[in-house]
Amino acid sequence: MSKSIKHINQKIKSDKTITVEEIVVTNMYELDAIFNILVKKGILTKEEVLLEVHNLREQNEKIN
Repeated sequence: MSKSIKHINQKIKSDKTITVEEIVVTNMYELDAIFNILVKKGILTKEEVLLEVHNLREQNEKIN
């Protein structure tokens, strides 16, 4: 378990307030770690991920 996840878990257990920023940053690190592992294993490329992010943003802009 990553340090950031442990940090969030400790705050949850201690009934302390968790900020949206802490959740977003933790999520960012987790996604980045997964992304890096998939690239290292040759399952996908950075270009594929960037293209997919671009496509998702375009789809979201069309909806909104």
